[in-house]
Amino acid sequence: MPQAGCCFVITKTKTITFIDFFKKQFIEEEDITRKFPALVPDNQLDYRPHPKSMLMKNIVTYLADLSGWIHFTMITDELDFQHGYDQPDINNNKEYLNILREDMMTACLC
Repeated sequence: MPQAGCCFVITKTKTITFIDFFKKQFIEEEDITRKFPALVPDNQLDYRPHPKSMLMKNIVTYLADLSGWIHFTMITDELDFQHGYDQPDINNNKEYLNILREDMMTACLC
């Protein structure tokens, strides 16, 4: 019998750990996130969808780097924004996919 709080019940007959459940969700999100650069041509990274919006380059960078925060929060005791955070510099779809893949692999190792 599983201990209370350590498992997530999917059906009456199957249980999986929280880690396995979230890892599965994470991988499914990667598939969705991977499709985004196809919608943003390399020559449109300086496009701003709305006057109050970030540039597409900033949005793409945010999406690519977001999964890296999982590993970052697991290995870091504190985060001081006064000292800044180095975001990757993404200039094309290939760089986006490379950073996304790298961060996803690192996050899955946590």
